[in-house]
Amino acid sequence: MESYKGKENMMGIAQPIIRKINDDPVALKEFEEELFSSSDEKVQEILAFFPTVYIHNWKDSGDYEVYIGESNHVFQRTRNRVQ
Repeated sequence: MESYKGKENMMGIAQPIIRKINDDPVALKEFEEELFSSSDEKVQEILAFFPTVYIHNWKDSGDYEVYIGESNHVFQRTRNRVQ
């Protein structure tokens, strides 16, 4: 899992929090466990309880299919997409 933690730039503007995981139930479970066991509390709160934009992409027959969505419950929504 690649991880980019949000930080402030020189002007004090917060940077996005970006997580890249595989699109399967195991990766989602590992992401949730890692988030709630080792991330700082502010990151946990933002990813778990605030609206989140997510991108799913699948490679089908030589082309890529991309889905962009927004959810207030990103873990539940992602579980629905990967099942």
